Amino acid sequence: MNTYLCLVHKKAQMQTIQNFINGQHLPPKAGLYIDNFNPATGEISGKLPDSDLEDVNDAVSAATKAFPAWSNMSLEDRHDILRAVS
Repeated sequence: MNTYLCLVHKKAQMQTIQNFINGQHLPPKAGLYIDNFNPATGEISGKLPDSDLEDVNDAVSAATKAFPAWSNMSLEDRHDILRAVS
């Protein structure tokens, strides 16, 4: 595939990112998203969740509950988990 076709193909793949809370990809509670602009072109390259206080509180609560198990996990296991969700 030549470079031009590759760029056109990538341009068509706009992503809508979700919140990642308690091991799940979740939409923002209010259902609102923010346009993510490509600074080189000014074009919208995707949508980001416009999370509110309720979303943040859910994320903090999940992180607080997960912290004891996470902190006792080996670096290798943490690495594997982070690679899997990225």
